[in-house]
Amino acid sequence: MRPLNTTSLTLRDNRLWILDQQALPQEKRWLASDSVEQLVGHIHALRVRGAPLIGLSASLLLALLAERGLPHDDVLQALGTLRAARPTAVNLMNNLDRIKLALTQPDWRAAVAEEAWRLVEEDRALCDRIADHGAALVAPGSRLLTHCNTGGLATAGIGTAIGVLLRAHQQGKVAQVWVDETRPLLQGGRLTAWELGELQIPYRLICDSMAASLMAQGQVDAVWVGATASPPTATSPTRSAPTAWRCWPITTAFRFTSPRRIPRTIRPAPTAPPFRLSSAPPRKSPASAAASVSAAGRRMTPKCITGVRRNAGGAD
Repeated sequence: MRPLNTTSLTLRDNRLWILDQQALPQEKRWLASDSVEQLVGHIHALRVRGAPLIGLSASLLLALLAERGLPHDDVLQALGTLRAARPTAVNLMNNLDRIKLALTQPDWRAAVAEEAWRLVEEDRALCDRIADHGAALVAPGSRLLTHCNTGGLATAGIGTAIGVLLRAHQQGKVAQVWVDETRPLLQGGRLTAWELGELQIPYRLICDSMAASLMAQGQVDAVWVGATASPPTATSPTRSAPTAWRCWPITTAFRFTSPRRIPRTIRPAPTAPPFRLSSAPPRKSPASAAASVSAAGRRMTPKCITGVRRNAGGAD
């Protein structure tokens, strides 16, 4: 396969390398993913994370395995193993469905490689479209709030919500970005802070509980977060921790926008279908082993989103 270099994925000498997101920001460590077992381990350990990136890494690995001469049935079995690695990752399911379809072609090895590369190119294009449409909503001098990590670390492109922040910054519209630390794994404090620093976007890191207070003080003009799935409703499956501050825009006239992707093979249903929600296991908390930890929160945002910016440009 042709070489590939993104923020967190590299294809070099027919090997897949992923940036260890558990090592950031202290160390920029690249890990080989030569087997399904290795990649599944990286996914489970959150060394590779972000729904788009998980789906792309799985697709690229299957293409590499096919190129190395792995028999058809073994590639199909590997696909099933990867599918089970993160059942709630929508991009993973969609990407593997398309790879499975490529496996039905007469020249299936070439078809799988072409489809895997097409998925990378589509992801980059979606990120750019989201950024362009989203930046149009950002007013000059905006103080923006974001949560978790939604940038190039989680995609093959410039990201979704962070992509909007980058494009708006390039247009001179961003005064400052408030970055939630995003407990318990600190994707904001470790990853988004690192990424914004690399992009030279002005930011300040805050603890999760400060966000609502900053809104009340009038120090936040808009909120941009990503969504891990896209039901055709005003809800948005994402982190449950900041649910309280997500409700502030209702009473304080903030703009709360969630950039969403519409996969090419998926069409919105007239009513919201049931879909799986993931909940973090208690072991993700940094508390001591003796502490009793609850993971009862759900990753569903209440209906307090004022806008949805889709990759196609529509705003609901």
